[in-house]
Order: sequence, then C-alpha cells, then structure tokens
Amino acid sequence: MKTTKTGIVGAGFISEFHIRALRECPGVEITGVCDLNIERARKLARTWGIAAYGTIRELAEQTRPDAAHIVTSPLDHQASIQWCMENGIATFVEKPVVTNSADCQSALATERRTGCYVGVNHNAIFHPAFRRLIRLIQARSLGAVEHVISCVNVPLRQLSAGQHGHWMFQAPGNILLEQCPHPISQIYFLLGKAERISALRTGERRLSNGALFFDTWQVSLACERGTAQGHFAFGREFLESWLYVVGQDGSVFVDLRRNIIRRFGKSRFVDPAAYGQAAIATAFEEARQGVRNFADYGLGFLKLRPSADPFYSSLRDSIHAFHDAYRKSVKPPVTLSDGCDVVETCERIAELASERTAVHAH
Repeated sequence: MKTTKTGIVGAGFISEFHIRALRECPGVEITGVCDLNIERARKLARTWGIAAYGTIRELAEQTRPDAAHIVTSPLDHQASIQWCMENGIATFVEKPVVTNSADCQSALATERRTGCYVGVNHNAIFHPAFRRLIRLIQARSLGAVEHVISCVNVPLRQLSAGQHGHWMFQAPGNILLEQCPHPISQIYFLLGKAERISALRTGERRLSNGALFFDTWQVSLACERGTAQGHFAFGREFLESWLYVVGQDGSVFVDLRRNIIRRFGKSRFVDPAAYGQAAIATAFEEARQGVRNFADYGLGFLKLRPSADPFYSSLRDSIHAFHDAYRKSVKPPVTLSDGCDVVETCERIAELASERTAVHAH
C-alpha cells in the first residue's frame, strides 16, 4: 500500500481529533502541522511527536505532503483550499467548507481547472446510528424515504458565558454555517438537494460584540426526492439531536445523541395487537442497543478496542473513507460540490429568515 503523506493545516481544538484518527488510518503518515500561531503548532507537535511549521508553504516545502487536512477557522478555509489546489495537494476540509456562496464558486472553479482531489468532512453522515438507518434503507425496510424531520437542540458554552468573539457570533447566519452542516448533510444524503426553502428565525438577542443573534430557526425544505423540516435551537440547557425518517413502508427514529434507533413498520395484526407487538419489540431492541453502547464505551475506555464514542467514530470513519477513496482514485465520499451545496443552503436559509423577520416586524 502506498503511504499517503498528510499534513495538518491548523492546530486548534479539532486538529487533535484528526491526528488521532489519522494515526488509526492504514497507509497514512502525518508529516507535520502548521499554524500561524507557531507556539500553538509546536505544542500540538510535541504532544504527537510530529514537526511544526508556521505556514502551509513551509509545511509543503519541507515535507512534500500528498494530502492536507484543513482544520483552521472556517474564515481561513478558502485561502488554504486554494493554495493546496494550486499546488497539487489533495485536500480534506472541515465543515463548513467555506463561509459564503462566492467562495464556493471560486473554489469549484479552481477545482475544475486544477483537477485537484478535494473532500469535505460531513462526518454526521458517518454517525453509527445514521449508518444503521442507511443499511435499513438499502435493505428496502422502509420503502422510499418521503419525509425527514431533524431536531438539533444544543447548549453553546461560549454563548452562555458571554464569549462572543468566535466567528459564529459575528453575523446572524454564521451559527447556521457552524452548526447546521451536520443535519443538512444528513437530509441531503437521504433526499437530495433542496429545490425550495422556507425559513423563520426567533429568539433575537444582542450579543456583547454588538451583533444580533437568533437562537431558534425553523426550516422547511422541498428536496429532490422528498420533503424535510428542521428545528435548530442554540444555547439551550437540554442537549437533543435526532432524526425522524418516514418512508412508504415504515419509519425510523434515529436518536443521534444516544446512538439508538427505533423502527416502526407495517403489521398484519389488528391495531391494538400491532401496537402491543411494536412496543415489546422496540423495548427489547432499544435495551439491546443500550447494552451494546455501554459495553463498547467500557471496552474503549479500557483501551481494549478503538473508541466507540459516536462523535469520534463518525469523524474517524469520515477521514478513513476519504483516504481510502483517494488511494483508490475514486470520488470522495463527500465532494467539494456537496460541501458547497450545504454552505449555499445555510446562506439561503439565513437570507429567507431575515426577509420573514423583516415582514413580520412591519
């Protein structure tokens, strides 16, 4: 197997997860990390026993990587992607791939011109519960998927602590770019790209940086193969994240937080008997999944097997899938175009919600 020499661009929080996943990826060698904050790069490099550089140019000149992971602030993604593509370095980019539709079009034009290999980390479609859903769909257990409901109800430490310097608080739509590629990428995977969108935002507040922030967004999407709704709420005290997927022959509740799915289908019994049978079957299946999750966590904690934490395993599997596709010279699991579709949808949701808010105000 040819070794893929891979550099890390950015030494922030998420970079450690990428390095850990790459260390578990067969055929990948980490050549080094770069960050404009060289001390941060050196600290990360010491932890993982790799080289540190101040710029992507230095990293490339000194280590000649085949690929690079872009894990900088999203505001810096565009410049790093462009540089890698212009210099023939295969690129794997954290979500959101860029932060506006103009940068999407620029990146796509460069990709077409250079032919560079680019993938995007939409790791939510590699969540273990979501993959179980996909296997059910592939086995035709639900029939054709017709409707999806997505709920994201999350705390935000920076919001509650008044730490509003993060880029996601600089404009109302930035929170969508930071948080919503996960649910939107799942919806697009199931139903295709949105052809029509409506949106509403509520929960207005003024942040310490002077910017407006809306903590609740309601979204409706008419996609290529069905319809979807989204409830996206930020700064909540109760964490919740789930999908409800309705098909022609059944439905599945995908509990992303707890890594459990609940399946409901047609029955040949009369309704009271069918409901009782479904309740018993669901209870046993949910208990089985819960015990398995607990066992997986314990074995991972004891280092007897790789971590089964849903966030980390989704990130690891997304990274491994990218590198496997790159070695085989096949299309990335999530392309640059896929990533740009999600960014442009987030941007459109923000625009439409702003219009609805303005109309309501009058």
